[in-house]
Amino acid sequence: MEDWQKILRTFTTHVSIRMMDCYFLYSKVSLEKFCKRVGIEFDCGVFDFDYENDNEWAIAETDDFIFHLSRAYKKNTYHIWNPKECPPGCNYCIDVTVKDSADDREGYGTVWFARWEKIFRDLSCKSIVNYRKSPIH
Repeated sequence: MEDWQKILRTFTTHVSIRMMDCYFLYSKVSLEKFCKRVGIEFDCGVFDFDYENDNEWAIAETDDFIFHLSRAYKKNTYHIWNPKECPPGCNYCIDVTVKDSADDREGYGTVWFARWEKIFRDLSCKSIVNYRKSPIH
């Protein structure tokens, strides 16, 4: 077990987690437009938006998923914060939590990547890196 898994096992969450999927990428698209496109693809309803000094983010939750999209104001922010996983130049970090209660009707086990690839193509994203993490609880 990796250190991050050991640490996260000490936290409590409001849902049991089956899997976490993370994407780092670069896009010129606004966070609002990105969220709208994700919302269309996954029918995740309304996103809640917030911001701070270095980035802005949005969160939406469905019965099966929690979507967290974050856009840094500067291109290398996520690389500086996480050089091990994030390549230089990325300004987006997308974390999707698959709840343990989720069934496969959304196809996260079979067509998951194809759905994200379509979103990334539609929004002209570059430097896309994906990390799929195993369950932590």
